[in-house]
Amino acid sequence: MLNSHFIGEITEQQVTLEFLKQGILISKPLVQSSRYDFIADINNKLYKIQVKTGRFKEESYLEFATSTSHTNTKGTINISYSEDDVDFFATMYNGQCYLVPYRLCGKRAQRLRFVPAKNGQTKGILFAKDFKLEDIINSL
Repeated sequence: MLNSHFIGEITEQQVTLEFLKQGILISKPLVQSSRYDFIADINNKLYKIQVKTGRFKEESYLEFATSTSHTNTKGTINISYSEDDVDFFATMYNGQCYLVPYRLCGKRAQRLRFVPAKNGQTKGILFAKDFKLEDIINSL
């Protein structure tokens, strides 16, 4: 079974390929300690992209972390990203890449819904169909 590091690398490669398919130039940092995974050059503007592996839950939404965590002798440390760190979070599900602006995401996790919430909630809900990579790129 693959560990979480390998799964994250696979997601990053999948997302990168989707950007390339859209004709987007990407640049990767030379060091691993960068707060973003790559920079996308979209219409001559540079955007910092952080890739996160999403998990499909309750047959209704895709959830991905918007923070990073490290475990050391003192336990697990969660560190949220800031608007200085990333412009967009990117994730994959079922062959589709989703690109979500940082400003719309929570500090720990974000959900992209495929169906409305069972309780009828609409405030603060993001639908996956509104964040398809190709649509977001075309809007920039």
